[in-house]
Amino acid sequence: SSGCSGKDLTAIRAAEKAASAVAGSALTTLQTEFKVINLLSKYPRFQAKWLSDPNFRKDYYAWYNWTESDFKQMVSGFAANTYEVQCECNCWERPKGTWAYVDDPKGWFALYGIHFCPLFFKDTAKNQVKHFLHESSHLFANTEDLALGGGRPWVDNADDAYFYGDIG
Repeated sequence: SSGCSGKDLTAIRAAEKAASAVAGSALTTLQTEFKVINLLSKYPRFQAKWLSDPNFRKDYYAWYNWTESDFKQMVSGFAANTYEVQCECNCWERPKGTWAYVDDPKGWFALYGIHFCPLFFKDTAKNQVKHFLHESSHLFANTEDLALGGGRPWVDNADDAYFYGDIG
């Protein structure tokens, strides 16, 4: 950790621990409650769409597999703990309203990392977890900022960092 006070590091580690737990729980929920067999028996509208629309089936499998893969990568990434965290005094080079961002490695020996901006530390603990999930999805699952809000095209939500942040 670079540039972080003890208080900042405590906030980061608390958000990290909670985000890791949320990712693990979400993976378990996905693998149980979102299995097709469970959805077909619980939701008549899902069953009707499933049976009548082959594109829906294809899209659902694509979303499920992509989302499961992303959650597995996030859970593994948290467990490996091979990323850096850095506190920034300011984030003037970033768009206004940036809480945190991911920095790609720039050389052979550089590690991926999450940079935390001053806004992160002014936010609530619950929102810090959401921000950590969002940034960790970039870091571990290579997601993008699509800001689909769970809407269409819903298959692409599996590639939306905001989708993972909203789970927190």
